[in-house]
Amino acid sequence: MNKEHQCEEGTACAIDFIQETPKTNKATKINKAYLAPITGLFFLLLGIGLDLFDSSFFKPPVPLIWFSIIYIIVGATIVLRAAKLVVKGDIYNEFVLMSVATLGAFIIGSYEEGVAVMLFYIVGELFQEAAMNKVKRSVEALLKVQVEEVSVLENGKIITKLPKKVVVENNSNLPIYIKLYS
Repeated sequence: MNKEHQCEEGTACAIDFIQETPKTNKATKINKAYLAPITGLFFLLLGIGLDLFDSSFFKPPVPLIWFSIIYIIVGATIVLRAAKLVVKGDIYNEFVLMSVATLGAFIIGSYEEGVAVMLFYIVGELFQEAAMNKVKRSVEALLKVQVEEVSVLENGKIITKLPKKVVVENNSNLPIYIKLYS
């Protein structure tokens, strides 16, 4: 048994020389999509704190104005998307549901709840988008994987060949490479 390549002497052995892409040392940047939820969370917590400690500044109508501004920063895109879909006749979707629920919270005076629900929805959407982007990158990387050469151990010597020229006998314990078509 050859320790370097884990192949038995006198048998054919395919070795994969796929190299991973090097990682870059780029500075971490905050995605612009995260800026509104982070800002909204900060001012939401600040508003809840001011309300909780009965700040003399935070008396009606200041909470309505305060949380309305946060709601516009955080949820304007969702409300606009819902309005566009309602105009087209599509009233049964998540955007309309979130808009009705959060604006309903404002109508009954639960401003913090309306902003918080919209904020949690936006954060959930961002997590979903990040997960989908990661899956897309993984699938794209998988589709780009191609073996350019293999090393075959024949009669005690390692020979480099093109993958198409390597013949693997039936009942062998070598990995099978599958070509994916999209």
